[in-house]
Amino acid sequence: MALRALILGKKLTEARARLEELRAKDAEFEKRESDLAEAIEEAESEEDREAVEALVEEFETEKAAHEEEKKNLEEEISDMEGELEKFT
Repeated sequence: MALRALILGKKLTEARARLEELRAKDAEFEKRESDLAEAIEEAESEEDREAVEALVEEFETEKAAHEEEKKNLEEEISDMEGELEKFT
């Protein structure tokens, strides 16, 4: 049992570190979103608007994947914490 707890503890530490990395990227997404909002306002031609729309779609896809990964990792961490409590 003790070895299982050690393995789980290590996995939990790694998962928490990964979650912190993902949370650190939140600021990057906020900056990109702000830049895109500015680009939307500045787009003058149809070509510019289409280019910005493509960037917005790409951004939204990336952000959704990022948020999903964070959510899944948070759930995984919660599950591991619950399992680890059984060993204490």
